[in-house]
Amino acid sequence: MSKRIKNISGVEQSIVFNGKQLTIGKRDEMEMDDEVADTFLDRCEGFVVEAIEIGGIVEEDEESVIWVANMTGDPDARATVPQKVLVGKGSWGTQEVTNPLKEAREIRRQMQGAMVEQMGKAGLEGLNLLPITISVPPYQRRKLPTHIGKWFLQRSAMGTPGAVIKSRAKSNFEPDLKWELDDMRVYLQLVDSSVTGHDLGATFKKLKSEVSRQRKGGEEELRKKVRAAKEILMKRLHKRLADPRYRLPSKSEFDEFKAANVEAPEVAVVESQAAEPSQGVNL
Repeated sequence: MSKRIKNISGVEQSIVFNGKQLTIGKRDEMEMDDEVADTFLDRCEGFVVEAIEIGGIVEEDEESVIWVANMTGDPDARATVPQKVLVGKGSWGTQEVTNPLKEAREIRRQMQGAMVEQMGKAGLEGLNLLPITISVPPYQRRKLPTHIGKWFLQRSAMGTPGAVIKSRAKSNFEPDLKWELDDMRVYLQLVDSSVTGHDLGATFKKLKSEVSRQRKGGEEELRKKVRAAKEILMKRLHKRLADPRYRLPSKSEFDEFKAANVEAPEVAVVESQAAEPSQGVNL
């Protein structure tokens, strides 16, 4: 028996089935065996649905909080982007300008304080509360009250579109800089099956081989290279961890895929305590 399913998200979705990564493209519909389709529907709940048109309205509960994420500092963003400019009387053209999403920066907005009423000597008086400053460092997510979060998203969109997005909360299973390098590479591949070898970067084994050939620096040089590789991976992971269009793999999926596709790793380098995470990268 087969079943038709549809990816309703704007990105490719994937599952691990019998040790293999299976994908369905963004907005695509596919006919597949019931067992595979049911696995997609179960693991990609909210992203993949059975392709049956049924009328109705889904009511969403009002959220008490909103998570927002700073999306600046994208290592894969273009260095420049086209911008519409006035080139003459009533004539418009485009020119390349620096991409504001390329450089990592803190997003900071100041919200005027609310007015509250209080009883004074002359009767009921209005009191303006102090302004509120909301900031989100690069590569970070922050939880805000709903009304403040919506305001922050609106104000940020008026500045640099895409610099701040409504994100998901931190999940129970996602990488940080304490993970092994090769495990981070596996996780990125599962989150986004479209990533390239360039996006994944070198394995620990390859970095170790490079240091051995150079015959200088030893363990300290290897530690630096591993650290640098982890940081660039963490930046690439951040935009996918924060963006709710990407489905995050469960630990069981991760373990199954890793066992079926990844060689047994060599003993990894233990980073020295002196090598502290760079500001804003550790989620």
